Amino acid sequence: MILRHYGEINSMRMAFVDLETTGGVATRDRIIEVAIVVTEDGQEVERWSSLVDPEQPLSPFIVRYTGISDQMLRDAPLFATVADKVAELTDDALFVAHNSRFDYGFLKNEFRRLKRPWQATALCTVKLSRALYPQHNKHNLDIIIQRHQLPQVTRHRAMGDVDAMLAFYRHAQSELGCDKVAQQVAILTQRPSLPPGLAPDLFDQLPAAPGVYRFFDDDGALIYVGKSVNLYQRVSSHFSGHHSTSKGHQMTDRVRHIEWTQTAGELTALLQELHEIKQHRPFFNRQLKPVKKVVSLQLQSDERGYHRIVFTEQIDPLCLADYFGTFRSKNQANKALTGLATSHRLCLRLLQLEAGDGACFGYQLGECQGPCCGQESAELWNLRLGLALNSMKLTQWPWQQPMVLIEEDSFSDLRSFHLIDHWVLLQSCDSAEALQPTDLQACLDAGSTEFELDRYKLLSSYLLGGGKRLTVQPLDEFVRSRDG
Repeated sequence: MILRHYGEINSMRMAFVDLETTGGVATRDRIIEVAIVVTEDGQEVERWSSLVDPEQPLSPFIVRYTGISDQMLRDAPLFATVADKVAELTDDALFVAHNSRFDYGFLKNEFRRLKRPWQATALCTVKLSRALYPQHNKHNLDIIIQRHQLPQVTRHRAMGDVDAMLAFYRHAQSELGCDKVAQQVAILTQRPSLPPGLAPDLFDQLPAAPGVYRFFDDDGALIYVGKSVNLYQRVSSHFSGHHSTSKGHQMTDRVRHIEWTQTAGELTALLQELHEIKQHRPFFNRQLKPVKKVVSLQLQSDERGYHRIVFTEQIDPLCLADYFGTFRSKNQANKALTGLATSHRLCLRLLQLEAGDGACFGYQLGECQGPCCGQESAELWNLRLGLALNSMKLTQWPWQQPMVLIEEDSFSDLRSFHLIDHWVLLQSCDSAEALQPTDLQACLDAGSTEFELDRYKLLSSYLLGGGKRLTVQPLDEFVRSRDG
């Protein structure tokens, strides 16, 4: 369905839909109630609702939340029985729901189980409320009812929620004008433009959940790997037509197949994306070139007790506090040191930026305080150099032992376990039983692992950034609780 102009939207057929379900996962949970109100030219033409036998027991939470019990569903029809009615009411209609991805996804999966095609253009009234009333932060149905003083309804029952949605839509038209509402409807229902070869219902299948996605070209070659906390939004954005670079156009024009993997959370998606990019090196991920060599800085005392800079390409994960900065080349490190020398009046010779003995050239110009020629004491020089380098010091592992990072998605039941020690990823798996204690020192001695700059940056920033939905547990505590 393509919405061409505002008048067409104002007069079109609309199906306001709400579902109650056994849970939040469309591929696992089932519908227990469906309600649909159809309007044409703004007038209600049909109203229908039905309980539905989900063929699975209800949890106590769902019984409390909806007021629907197993006993009420005992004689309810299966979805297969009401599928024709649902299809009839939604056919050639704009599918309107509050958080439409939820309701649409459940109906799509029910029809898929019946091996029946079903598709509709969807309008989310949460997004519509945000677009029409951007001055407000909250847009759940209870808040909308209260904010706009809409008639009270029986909440968390399907028909009550449909009536609330319909009342909101009509209130917005009355308060803001039909054309303004129609303008936002047109924007919100504009579907991405897909290149040839991609299934028209591709975006109906994408979950609004964290994960990794992959683009393939005509030859089946992997050309791009990405990640997102919302696969649906991120993948859709690639095909929105709003590309800031020609590279974006070039990539999407070549896409002929898309795959994705839903993950338990953002960290798992980040780690998996990094692994796949390094492993496959897709053409459009070339900006993430593998770091073949990492240069860092260390301090070494000379025979007079003055600290001098030394360059190293070997970083010991167990002693990260002894290293300053990470650079892709010695030239890059020299540029950073030159900047420090200028801002802190440091000696170029002791920074390994100038060769020779005795007083450096900077001392003669008054830009060095003389550690090179004994005019500044070793104690004062070492203190000043340490303070200048402090912001570049690598982040030491803050725990006394390996830690297990646990990500869980209660909606999908996905879980991921990552064993980390000194910012080194030792193991990742999707079950507690599969995780086995591993000693980092033994891995280092065996040469089976090493310091990886990309993972160090990812893990240190993610874990120390705060506010993450993640359980961090000491390895010994994890093993005790698991093996009980």
